[in-house]
Amino acid sequence: MVRAKKIPVVFLLLSACTAGSAGPVGGGSGGGGGGSGASERWLIDSLTSIHGLTPMVLGSPVVTSTPHGDALCFDGDDAVVVDDHPLRERGVFTLEVLVRIDGVTVATLNQPRFLHIETAGPARATMEARVTETSFYLDTFLLAGAASRTLADSSKLHPVGQWTWTALTYDGVTMRHYVEGVEDASGPVAVPAFGPGKLSLGVRQNLVYWFVGCIRELRVTAGPLPPEQLQRAL
Repeated sequence: MVRAKKIPVVFLLLSACTAGSAGPVGGGSGGGGGGSGASERWLIDSLTSIHGLTPMVLGSPVVTSTPHGDALCFDGDDAVVVDDHPLRERGVFTLEVLVRIDGVTVATLNQPRFLHIETAGPARATMEARVTETSFYLDTFLLAGAASRTLADSSKLHPVGQWTWTALTYDGVTMRHYVEGVEDASGPVAVPAFGPGKLSLGVRQNLVYWFVGCIRELRVTAGPLPPEQLQRAL
């Protein structure tokens, strides 16, 4: 049973201790290349270091061995937060996440935010899911000042409990999101390059919409990748 947890909203004012930023890593198979340059990989496989940063740990996420390597797994009241994010200084991008979204039966857990980037601008990028016991559909969001766009298509259902690459791309005019390299939704929005900010994995940054599942990797590329260059797990 998922445990109830009360954590003060002063979370937004706390800073995880940083241990220095790590530089870009060359793109792996399928994720980099093309005219957009190398991909930068953020491996989510430790409670003590994420991309050279020391995370603030909420609850008890667990490092778990998976077919794709070690990953952090969350049970609906866990999260990690770091004082940097992969979209910093990027005005056009591809953000990919290797995630396993698990099914839920509890209504309070059926809108999990598994990735949340927030700057002081304010600007925001989020990746969420709308989840049942058997399926999910992706929900993504970009915001900068008064401009924002939500993408969600409830007809694009995907099975829970499977490792899946989700992706959000932005070309300066249109945002699109993909599941396993297939576009599920798109729409126009105007947002500038992201400034410094925080990244949370497993929860929204005001401590609602907790996530049940696992995250193995984030991958960011400077530019919108075409579908054929996006990562696929299946």
